[in-house]
Amino acid sequence: MVTLRKSFSFALTVLLFQAGYGAVFASTQQDEEARRIARVKAAVDKRGVGEKAGVKIKLRDNTVVKGYIYQTGEENFVVRDAKTGKSETIAYRDVAQVKGKGLSTGAKIGIGAAIGSCATLAVLAIAIAIAWD
Repeated sequence: MVTLRKSFSFALTVLLFQAGYGAVFASTQQDEEARRIARVKAAVDKRGVGEKAGVKIKLRDNTVVKGYIYQTGEENFVVRDAKTGKSETIAYRDVAQVKGKGLSTGAKIGIGAAIGSCATLAVLAIAIAIAWD
């Protein structure tokens, strides 16, 4: 009798733990998805709206949409192709990656460093040439 009671108690504990764990795991996935959508929305909002707001959007199905952000909303945004004028409405939840047109921050820093180095070398070369005369 004692063994049956212990087995029943153990089984009940396992079932309750699994039910609670599944609810926590589902909640965590929903929270992560909500954070991902918020990051996508922030990236789209950061770019602004208009022809100067060029973007390259990679969707979760690996489709790529290029153009500029024409309009934004709560659940989706519109990307318009500058060449054809074709518009496509994209839900934030379908976006995998948002890239702006132009150079990345790292590339801009690298170019600035290269220009600064060249200018420094030019000034040193001129100073040395003047000193030798």
